[in-house]
Amino acid sequence: GSDLVIGEIALVGADTSDVPGAAGGVLAEALKAMMSGPRLDSVLTPEQYKRVSATVLRLAHLPIRLMGRLSPVMLSALLLEQLYTTAHAEDHVSGIPMDLYFQREAVRRGLTVRGLEAATDQADLLSDSIPMPEQVKELLDLVDHEKEATASLEKMLRRYERGEIDGLIEDPEFGAFSDRESRALIYDRNTRWLKELREILPGHRAFIAVGAGHLPGEKGLLAGLRTMAYHVRRVR
Repeated sequence: GSDLVIGEIALVGADTSDVPGAAGGVLAEALKAMMSGPRLDSVLTPEQYKRVSATVLRLAHLPIRLMGRLSPVMLSALLLEQLYTTAHAEDHVSGIPMDLYFQREAVRRGLTVRGLEAATDQADLLSDSIPMPEQVKELLDLVDHEKEATASLEKMLRRYERGEIDGLIEDPEFGAFSDRESRALIYDRNTRWLKELREILPGHRAFIAVGAGHLPGEKGLLAGLRTMAYHVRRVR
C-alpha cells in the first residue's frame, strides 16, 4: 500500500476537521483562494447572471450569491463536476469531490498528504491564463448546452476506461485551449510538478491523483515519471 497521497493541491491537513464548510484549516484556505475573483455579476449581464444562477441552483443546489467571487472558469469546473455526479451517482456516494475524498481517506488511514502547488497559485493561474471573455463564453456554453457537455464527459470517460489516455487531450472536446493556455495550464505545471515529484517520491510508495489532462503526451506526467526511471503501469 501507499504511505503518501499526492494531489494537485493539499485540501486537508493533519486535522480531519477539514471538511466542506469548515471555518478554518487547509480546505478553508483553498476555498478562500478560489473565491478571489471579480464578482460574477460584474462580468455577466443581468440576463446571463439569471441563466447561470438557475443552473447553479439546479445542479449544485446552492444560491449563486454564495459563489459571488468564484471566477467563471472555476464555476464551470464546479458545474462539470455536478453534471458528472448527476450522470454517475453510483460513483459519488461520498458526496464530496474525488480529490478531497482521496485526501480525507489518507488522513483517516494516517497517511501523509502533499500538494504539488499552492491553492492560491492554482486559483490565480486558472483565472489569469484564460481571458475573462473566454471564461464567460465557456461558462455560458456549458449552461446552454448541458446535454452536449454531458455527452462529451461520457466520451472522455469511456476513453479513459479503455486506456486511451493520449486521445483525451487530442480530442478538441477536451478543451479549446490556445497554445499559450495549454502551456500555462498543463505543460509548464507538469514541468514544475515533476521537479516536485523528483524530491518527494524517493523512499515512498505514492498514490498520485491529478487531472487526466496532465497524464498524456511527451510532456505528460506519465512520460516524465518514466524518464525518471519509475515503472508506470495501468491499474484497473
